[in-house]
Amino acid sequence: MITLSMSEVSKAVEVSMYAGVVPFIKGSPGIGKSAIVKEIAKTFDLKLIDLRLSQCEPTDLLGFPHIQDGVASYAPMSCFPTTNTPLPEGYEGWLLFLDEFNSADRDVQKAA
Repeated sequence: MITLSMSEVSKAVEVSMYAGVVPFIKGSPGIGKSAIVKEIAKTFDLKLIDLRLSQCEPTDLLGFPHIQDGVASYAPMSCFPTTNTPLPEGYEGWLLFLDEFNSADRDVQKAA
């Protein structure tokens, strides 16, 4: 395992954004992981969706099951934008931050 300073983590996350790679930041509580994600969202003009996985149930991520016209599907939760969700003015896209991943139940981790 490689240990990076928070400024190195910030740069690595930025590089991964340009490369289209999803980063996973792991570290002790209170060291600035959330601050890095907020700064990245600001840098890239992205609307941040901050989701605390340790407080979620699997249906929070998968959607709520329902049946319409005899067909079962999942209705997405309102915190997630869909293809017809307008992007708020001043933003270039969305950034989904799945915080507290390691603290979440295994079923929630699988759903994520």
